[in-house]
Amino acid sequence: MVADSISSDVAAPERVPLNDFISLVPPVGWEMGVRVTRSPHRTGLPPVITFIPYEDAEIALRGWGIDWLEGQPELQAFHELLAEPGEASLELIARLFPALVRIPIWFLTHAEVIHHAGLGRVLVIDYDRSDTWEKGRIVYAKSPSSEFDVQVISYEGIDPAFGAYVIDALVAIESLERTVEENEIMDFLDDLAK
Repeated sequence: MVADSISSDVAAPERVPLNDFISLVPPVGWEMGVRVTRSPHRTGLPPVITFIPYEDAEIALRGWGIDWLEGQPELQAFHELLAEPGEASLELIARLFPALVRIPIWFLTHAEVIHHAGLGRVLVIDYDRSDTWEKGRIVYAKSPSSEFDVQVISYEGIDPAFGAYVIDALVAIESLERTVEENEIMDFLDDLAK
């Protein structure tokens, strides 16, 4: 995929919608941009909202939606993973590759299904690519828009910048929440699933 356009950076407001369904409070002082990609394989890819602490940063906090999983085995595996809180099985994580999880499993350092206060059950994956110094935390959540869609929020980058800003990024990830109406619907559905 090739970056098609990047908006001019602007100071991020207090709470920023990543799309119609979820929002977060970005780290103070981080700049916000929107990247639109084009792919010869897919049309209408959603924009990726990106936050960086400074120009040309080797780290970024990003949010985007995945809406092409209907009928794919990776979606079924994702729903199976979310059904069981706790440490995630590498066998199930491997079933998410490459449509949902793009990091090869041998770079994963931690994978767990947790209850996120603003999103409900989410899959959290941490990785460390020692070959490139790249590290990351990726959060996968059911999308309120459709049972077939997944929301992805990531903090990824190169050390030492990754470590220098990790607390700010994790606080922003903790601030994620659904819109009020969608929160009520998803909480009701989560309660039914218990």
